[in-house]
Amino acid sequence: MLSDKETTTKIVGISQNGLALVNFTEDYGHLLLPSVQSSWDAVAAGNKPLLNPWGQWYVEMPLHFSDCFNALMGGKMTQADFSAKMDAETEKVKADSSIPKYIYE
Repeated sequence: MLSDKETTTKIVGISQNGLALVNFTEDYGHLLLPSVQSSWDAVAAGNKPLLNPWGQWYVEMPLHFSDCFNALMGGKMTQADFSAKMDAETEKVKADSSIPKYIYE
């Protein structure tokens, strides 16, 4: 489906979001709003402004999130349980003085 340029053009035009496709910014970036396009340009240039630091800063959190997310999507956990477990993990990191905390300003 996404190998068809006409279909992909329609999807991007309607959703106004990028897709994880090779050469996406070159082929379809012009269809996006400037704010969305600039984010995809940054990703295409090798910048990963949100995803990488989280995993580097708080090593256990992405693993915990992934486990909880998979359980939620697999129907083995409720939304309330997911939120409670993620909040508990966040509080654990927050309370651990051995983990440096990073703040965006």
